[in-house]
Amino acid sequence: MRTNGETAANSAKYRFYEPLEPTGLVMNETLIVGQAEEVPAEPISRQVAATGTLGMSEQKGTINGQEIILPPGTNLPIAGLREKIIACAEKGINKVVLSKFQSSPNLLVKKDDLNPTIELKFPDYQEVVPTEIKAKIKKIH
Repeated sequence: MRTNGETAANSAKYRFYEPLEPTGLVMNETLIVGQAEEVPAEPISRQVAATGTLGMSEQKGTINGQEIILPPGTNLPIAGLREKIIACAEKGINKVVLSKFQSSPNLLVKKDDLNPTIELKFPDYQEVVPTEIKAKIKKIH
């Protein structure tokens, strides 16, 4: 992905990347965080984990019964949140970047991209993550 043909072994202090090409409707947030780490600045701490998907196009959803339109680049909520947060705590990770739509009162409900007749309801961080685990983790939106 380097535009100037450099390899990791001989790359200069500054690395320039081609823009990521969207391959679908969403992109993994970790790809963005990983690229941000390559910018010449302080490295991202190993105590930080990120999860979610970035919408590559405008998407519709519902929060508290009110329809909203999410712009491209919005960090969308994910399934399996409880297990991912517990795994972070077990590995000593104490900061987790989540979608702001993963926690009440902003819980997002949206239609499935492949089957619009199905509504996707994402888990609420406050409800699914055990209290003793929440005490170890700092949630970042």
